[in-house]
Amino acid sequence: MKSFIREFKRLFISTSILLLVILAGEVYCQNYEVVDPDKHPLIGQLSPDIKAKTLSGKTFDLTTYRGKIIVINFWGLKCPPCYEEIIELNILGKEYKSKNVVVISLMADSRDDVLKKIKTSGEFYKLYKPQAGNENIEFEVVPEAEQIISKFIIDGVPMNFIVDQQGIIKGFSNGYRQSYSHSNRNVAPQESENYRVIAKKIDDVVVGDKGNR
Repeated sequence: MKSFIREFKRLFISTSILLLVILAGEVYCQNYEVVDPDKHPLIGQLSPDIKAKTLSGKTFDLTTYRGKIIVINFWGLKCPPCYEEIIELNILGKEYKSKNVVVISLMADSRDDVLKKIKTSGEFYKLYKPQAGNENIEFEVVPEAEQIISKFIIDGVPMNFIVDQQGIIKGFSNGYRQSYSHSNRNVAPQESENYRVIAKKIDDVVVGDKGNR
């Protein structure tokens, strides 16, 4: 009986925390713990290297992108919020292209599984079946990246790291910062909380770079 009460209390507390997370959008619940989605032990450290084959077969080497700001995105085929975020990352890539910002995404999914859902189209990719009202992926995708992903100490998707021009991780955003779909609430991608959070972290790096000149 006592064990049942303890378990009930734990579930009640974790559920209450999760409800607060959904309402506040400022923290997230991971294994019954409240975690700050802006903090990560790699912030301030040199980014783990990324050298791998993209979905289209090209070689991607993070070290060749020194001098640019990189948004490293982690997502998966079975992650609904990730498809919402793809729309926003497409726009971020366009809006910040003039500021030398590049988006790169890593997936643990196998190449074969990814190719069943995504096809090469022009410079980048298209989803065979639109998700969240979108079919375009306008940034590079690296599948089968489990070993690389493990170096970034992540516990779920979507996640994003912002890497500065010297290869130092300056920002981190964990989870999708919106508990509802912008397509259902008629919220433009640029107006979503998630978009604004990532854009602010990019802006901080851009401003810091100008200050160092």
